[in-house]
Amino acid sequence: MIEAISRAELLKKNYSIDTDPTESYPVPGLLSTTQVCRVIKEKFGHSAVYIINTPEITAIGSHPSIVGESHSDMCRRAADETFKVLKYVNRDSLDDFINCLVLRAAPGFKIGEAAEQADYVFPQATIRPRYVKPSFRDHDGSAVKTLEILNSDFSKVPDNKELTLLKFDTEASLGTTEKVLPFILEELGKRNSSIKKVIFGGYVSGPSISKIVRLAKKHNFESEIYAWGNVTGLYSNNYDMPVYGPDEALWREKKRISFINSVIPLEILEKYADIFIPGADQPGDWSARQSEVFNGVEYEKGEIIKHLSGSIEFIGNLYKMFHMQKREEQDFGFLDYHGKLMETEISNMQDILDIYLKTRVYVDTFLTNKGSLSFAEGMRAKPVQKFKD
Repeated sequence: MIEAISRAELLKKNYSIDTDPTESYPVPGLLSTTQVCRVIKEKFGHSAVYIINTPEITAIGSHPSIVGESHSDMCRRAADETFKVLKYVNRDSLDDFINCLVLRAAPGFKIGEAAEQADYVFPQATIRPRYVKPSFRDHDGSAVKTLEILNSDFSKVPDNKELTLLKFDTEASLGTTEKVLPFILEELGKRNSSIKKVIFGGYVSGPSISKIVRLAKKHNFESEIYAWGNVTGLYSNNYDMPVYGPDEALWREKKRISFINSVIPLEILEKYADIFIPGADQPGDWSARQSEVFNGVEYEKGEIIKHLSGSIEFIGNLYKMFHMQKREEQDFGFLDYHGKLMETEISNMQDILDIYLKTRVYVDTFLTNKGSLSFAEGMRAKPVQKFKD
């Protein structure tokens, strides 16, 4: 524990991690391994921002190698604890909830299943948006053009109600939410219903919370936020959501060094310090990590190969940056043990990828040369783009 605390303190210093603006928030009935805190209002101008951490949340955010049924099972256990907190905070007002699923990623957070386990069955609404041009690791640049609604189902939404929307998702830049909210409001209006409150949960960045405050004021609804693990940092590409670390995208594209940090209590940071790779994206390609996803019409297979291939390339880029630091060419804030974390995670992802590909794709040359080779030289697998949707 002393070593973990020491690492957490070093990381806090290296990346200016914000551990101060939180306070413990006791909730009865949680597992002993679940940690909950509330972010003080002064940080974001919002008085209902909660951070929830469980061993599963730490593992999912630290290991992109967790995919398929393991990912699903861990999300379900994390959702059970999350719903206990949500239920306690809203113990006087659990009526007229709607589970609003922005497809395809949202069902992976399992909050509806957790609610049913606790004997709360909420009506479900679905909406499947899609960017006309893909938003590959870019939620704010030229790649993001027009959002279209492929399908939706609001048939179970009650009439003449003030509703609370459960919206668990990856809220990186809030761009998709800002675009689909008018459509949701329109659909509710057809039923003479409206939004009283929106409960955001899952992976939520600091910049998104600032936008949520403005969005709630604009549309006159209350909001609560249940962030998994931390209020994440956000890369310059408005996509990747690390706990802490260098902005790999900014370095790769412009050779500029910028450190990303989150809001996270020190006692939770200690859980991440031993296993999180600085700069890694916690949710990764969330829908692709799942065995199957619902597209609004039918279930289809998740794109696990795409997620693993993209994550191997991503962590590989961080690994090259680590060895640039070892050669004293740049300082990216890494600690000595981070190289081993990267090697282990790349190896684990490769092993799982092999199972899905049914063939061997070697990274040994890549690791042996300590990141000096390009990804294409070190891997025979073609890098595959990743998307948060």
